[in-house]
Amino acid sequence: LFLAQSVATVMGVVASTVGHPPAHALDMDAFANQQLTTTATTMSPDEALCRFGQPSPATGQACLRAGISPKRAGSLDAFGKVDRGDFVRCKQFYGDNGKGAYEKMTTCDGPR
Repeated sequence: LFLAQSVATVMGVVASTVGHPPAHALDMDAFANQQLTTTATTMSPDEALCRFGQPSPATGQACLRAGISPKRAGSLDAFGKVDRGDFVRCKQFYGDNGKGAYEKMTTCDGPR
């Protein structure tokens, strides 16, 4: 009885592993022919300069000619300009707070 059960188990394992369909391999000839027949678009010199060039006025002008936004990640754009916000000059002084005591106050010139 033990031998019959073990033979049946082995036959079941063999049948389950052999019964799978073969793996579908990549058809290399079809892949190579497809790659050869597709027309790859090339970058214009202005587009290449805009995407990969160092930030400068020439790079910014190339972006405008190529129709690409000169904005880049961070605060530096393609023209080489840094957006640091508005410049405001502040001055601290001690003034009377109306209760007979002096406290530190700040006044700023320019837009805030």
